[in-house]
Amino acid sequence: MEIQSETAGVHVEKVRLSNRRQVTIPKQMALTVGLRPGQEYVLANEDGRLVLYPDKQTLTDYYGGIAAGLYGQSDEEIEAYVRDSRGEWEPVPGGANSVQRKAP
Repeated sequence: MEIQSETAGVHVEKVRLSNRRQVTIPKQMALTVGLRPGQEYVLANEDGRLVLYPDKQTLTDYYGGIAAGLYGQSDEEIEAYVRDSRGEWEPVPGGANSVQRKAP
């Protein structure tokens, strides 16, 4: 049974949870998104929505690139950001690695 969605790009189908808590993903939907039999997946609960992700080896694989562009788009912009940020800190007497934020 297919349920029509009002949101463009969203395909919704009704499925049933078995007694063993299994769900069969409709074939066309699985093919469309590239799910393959035998491949392992991670099921995440994201604010009450179940989301299926291909299994990856590390959390870095999942979150890598999540902050891309946050500190600049080019190497020069990123270096300028780091230089400016470091300029806001000054050494604290008594430790080579100890720093404190300059007073505004």
